[in-house]
Amino acid sequence: MLDKKEACTQSTTYLPIGTIHRAHGTEGHLLLHIAAHDVALDNLQTVFVQFGTTEVPYHVDEVMWQASHAILKLQGVDSRQAAYDLRGRAVSIPQAAVPQALPTTDISPLALIGYRVTDEREGDLGTITQLHALPMQTLLVTDYPVVELLIPYHRDLVKHIDHDQKQVTTELPIGFIDALR
Repeated sequence: MLDKKEACTQSTTYLPIGTIHRAHGTEGHLLLHIAAHDVALDNLQTVFVQFGTTEVPYHVDEVMWQASHAILKLQGVDSRQAAYDLRGRAVSIPQAAVPQALPTTDISPLALIGYRVTDEREGDLGTITQLHALPMQTLLVTDYPVVELLIPYHRDLVKHIDHDQKQVTTELPIGFIDALR
């Protein structure tokens, strides 16, 4: 673990990449469930582990990528107990570390957590609270009143993304919302 004084302030925006699921082995390795399937994490050198409202940086000593998870070895996490103590914690990278030159239809949906969703016909659909990354598609989860609304992240449905206003505009099929009522 890097010095606690180096923990980043709240002014930095973080992109969640996954959650520590459990300890792996006896040497402090961690099993990280990956939520950011389409964010390039090949040269991962530092991750930020969430402790309350603080993101604490950890240097990555080793990473082994697998389909939907990674096995991480973080500096300063040297025992099974130390790894176990981190289970359930969110792991992030700074938003600035993600390429910003991507076309809006190709941006990682993880960057959209916290954005408001407005449909061209239905109006406000709530805030994106999380993602469900399925093998064939990613679903944006909003806090729509009464029910959790799952919107496929697809260029035919997501018409516009305004990063300055943190706003996503969709054009959902007729009857999509009515089926929920």
